[in-house]
Amino acid sequence: MATFDITRPDGSVWEVDANSPEEAHKMLNDKLQGERNVKEQQEFKDLPTWQKPLKAADDLARTTADFFTAGMLDRLLGGENVAKTEAARSRAGGADIAANVVGGVAAIPSAVPRVIGAVGGGPLARGIVGTGVAAGEGALQGGIQAAGHERDIGPEVAGGAVLGGLGQATAGVMSAPVNWLGKQMGINALPKATQIPKGVSIASAPPFQRVEHAAARAGDNAANVQREFKRVSPAGMSETEVSLLRQVQHGDPGTKAARAIRDLMEGRVGQALTGGGLIGGITSGNLPLMAASVAPLAVGPLAGKSAGMGTKEAADALRRAMRGKPKYEGILSPDAQSRIGRGLRTQWMEEEERY
Repeated sequence: MATFDITRPDGSVWEVDANSPEEAHKMLNDKLQGERNVKEQQEFKDLPTWQKPLKAADDLARTTADFFTAGMLDRLLGGENVAKTEAARSRAGGADIAANVVGGVAAIPSAVPRVIGAVGGGPLARGIVGTGVAAGEGALQGGIQAAGHERDIGPEVAGGAVLGGLGQATAGVMSAPVNWLGKQMGINALPKATQIPKGVSIASAPPFQRVEHAAARAGDNAANVQREFKRVSPAGMSETEVSLLRQVQHGDPGTKAARAIRDLMEGRVGQALTGGGLIGGITSGNLPLMAASVAPLAVGPLAGKSAGMGTKEAADALRRAMRGKPKYEGILSPDAQSRIGRGLRTQWMEEEERY
């Protein structure tokens, strides 16, 4: 450890014991900022009652501007603006975090709903894709805030990625029971499908009846849904309806990926991974390897279930389109879930940076 002489902009010279010049500057800045925070908090307490709401509003305006400009506004203005904002943040007592969360959710865009809609698939596929996209957005937000506030970028990019993915995943977990309840209540439910009467030609029936007939025969069995809808002719359907029918028959990107994973994990690849992992784990006494070797036994069925749910949802989407009913996205839609996830991400990132 060495002693460093640091000259401040006001001409004062400080001696600081530290391991490096960078550490010395940080230690001195933290010390002076802490003293300023305490001083200005006391000054706030001494203000006349009528002035306190005005000062609090000014503090929130300052900290919100700092959040949305990632600290660049204060650095552009120069002077003591950075220190003033830190003091305002200290006085706010967490109210600034709430303001940033609300403002961030309202103003910061997200690609999560659009990507989920494009990829499709069942709930599991949408959850994985949404979590991945949100992690990328969290990493970007953390990097921008770190760069603007002249902090170490690497840890905040990593932390933003973790908190972004965790926020989206938490929003999904929170939404699941709410949307399940909405489904049980019959919100925007589809009527029960009916089959074409015996003796009536299915091929010559109108498109709507052909689709309803396939849905009635399939029931809720995903394997039956794909099989029955592959028999449905697109004759007489609109371009949109044909596109939706193809998604039932062949799968959207998320459903196709889930089917591919299912086939791999339940086929020779999965058997090789499981067998090889078990043999390697037993011979080496590696318990984690033995535990990981059984993953294909769980991943295969999960991927299959996700693919099946994606197929069933695609069939329901076609039926809704033919009935003129909007696509059912649940009480908490993907857009609402994304807003919840962004709010959680911003709150956690602000709290971690602060405390």
